[in-house]
Amino acid sequence: MFGIANMSAAIFAVIFAIVGGRVGAKAMLVGGNFAQFLVGGLLFGTLAYVDDGTLFLALSYILRFLFGAADAAVFGSSLALLIRLFSDRFATIFSLIETSFGFGYAIGENKLFLMSYIQVLK
Repeated sequence: MFGIANMSAAIFAVIFAIVGGRVGAKAMLVGGNFAQFLVGGLLFGTLAYVDDGTLFLALSYILRFLFGAADAAVFGSSLALLIRLFSDRFATIFSLIETSFGFGYAIGENKLFLMSYIQVLK
């Protein structure tokens, strides 16, 4: 199930690279952060109230797909903004962003998923 977010991020990274030039990196960052909050913070928590197992699984996949799209927007725009500010330290900026996103995946999302899954089991 968690692979669908990475698939979505790979698809939307290309789309957001094209759209990001027109919209701007700052707007993409704000929009992506809002989408991550909405999907990961609010909507994913409401899955605890879904009684049907098939509906729960379908909504989980949809929300993970949307979260992957939001993640692509945030990752690409934050990288573009920071590289613009610190153009002489590309490797350092890239490694710090990769580390912070990886840490967020390891800690943040698993905790949200387990909390909603435990609520369903009760």
